[in-house]
Amino acid sequence: QENNLPLGRCLVLARAIPSPLLASALTAQVLLRDGKITKDQAVSGMRAATRKHQTIEVSLQEVGAYKPVQTNIRVGDLLMSAGLVTEGDKISAIEMGLVQQQPVGQVLVQAGMISETMLNESLKLQEMVAKGNLTGVQAADILRAANARNCPIETILAERSTKEDEIARANSVIEILQLAACLN
Repeated sequence: QENNLPLGRCLVLARAIPSPLLASALTAQVLLRDGKITKDQAVSGMRAATRKHQTIEVSLQEVGAYKPVQTNIRVGDLLMSAGLVTEGDKISAIEMGLVQQQPVGQVLVQAGMISETMLNESLKLQEMVAKGNLTGVQAADILRAANARNCPIETILAERSTKEDEIARANSVIEILQLAACLN
């Protein structure tokens, strides 16, 4: 309370636990809250994650207790990958979100770390990743560029589409030249 920080963040700063362990514990809490794992699975997953120096998701997957959605990205991870929040900010937001029963993005907005617009843009990109239209890395690049240029993600997506069209046209010209034996 004196530091005005969540308990987990204080434990990391005091070097009582490593940051990856806190991240695994918070992930376990979220999975437990969402009914995706049981308390016993959370405890055994944490033990295995600590012993094997891996994330709790990997430990839970190894025993078949959890199967993540491969084509999804969490908003906090997307914002961190785009360089808009730090890992510490993300972890603190997760912890605060668990206490306040709020999504991470909303906690980040309320803390003034991101704008409501940035959250909405992140949610749009998250949906595009979930639908398989983008990878997580592509979504982070688009979010980073939109933030740097202070423009909507639609602008970056349109430019990206135009570049892809130009590349496709250039490749078709090269293919014609190769078929005509003008290029080898």
